[in-house]
Amino acid sequence: MISEGTKKFDLYDFFSVFLPGSLFILGLVPFLPQSIVFNTAFLVPLLIGGFIVGRGLHAVAIELEDKYSETPTHREQFVEEVLDPSFLTEDTIEQFRTDCAKEFDAIADPSELENESPDKQTIEDVYVLVRSYVHMDARGRSRTFQAIYSFFRSTWIASLVLASLYYGYAVLKSLHLFTPYQIYTSVVGEVQIPVMGIALGSAAMVGIAHRVFGEGRKGYQKFFVQYLIADFLVLQHVDRPDAIVTAENLQELDND
Repeated sequence: MISEGTKKFDLYDFFSVFLPGSLFILGLVPFLPQSIVFNTAFLVPLLIGGFIVGRGLHAVAIELEDKYSETPTHREQFVEEVLDPSFLTEDTIEQFRTDCAKEFDAIADPSELENESPDKQTIEDVYVLVRSYVHMDARGRSRTFQAIYSFFRSTWIASLVLASLYYGYAVLKSLHLFTPYQIYTSVVGEVQIPVMGIALGSAAMVGIAHRVFGEGRKGYQKFFVQYLIADFLVLQHVDRPDAIVTAENLQELDND
């Protein structure tokens, strides 16, 4: 199962790392010299740079989210859902607790999950185990929602950085600070877009990025936790016949 589930490049790497990094690099193209000829050879630095820049964006996004975001993290939402179900039924959570206690009994002590009010630290420990279990199996929709959530988060940061760069460019150009040090004509300089247009476009980019990516990521975070629990239950049912997962327990997922 591990050999099939563990891959060097998967959906998560593509959405959370490569795609945001590549979009960020493409956003920098207007600052390059207009004399550069863009052909298929440009794909090589785009592919390599997409991964490198994407890794950086991913790390920065996680750091900023941990320090400044008021939205609960995946781990915090998982703990809240196990303690007080809000979008899964109590029967589903009860089945989840029971299956976790059976599955991880040999490597942890999650028996407290079967108590009415389990300890938060125990739930956090189980969260890590459940994520590893689902990831190694390489099945389940939760991994898709996690990848899309990470894409939204990293692309949001990339959009904010690009908007800041374009706005800074507009300010410096309006003050004629480029003229004494200009060594080449950039693509955006050749097009000669009015500085006010660049500034307004930057402001619009911030608003759109916040609405689409900043707010949109919250829905996918909820879906990730929801399907992480459901994926674990379904995998238990498939891999271990003595685990009981009924259609009634998971019927609320059919509407998503």
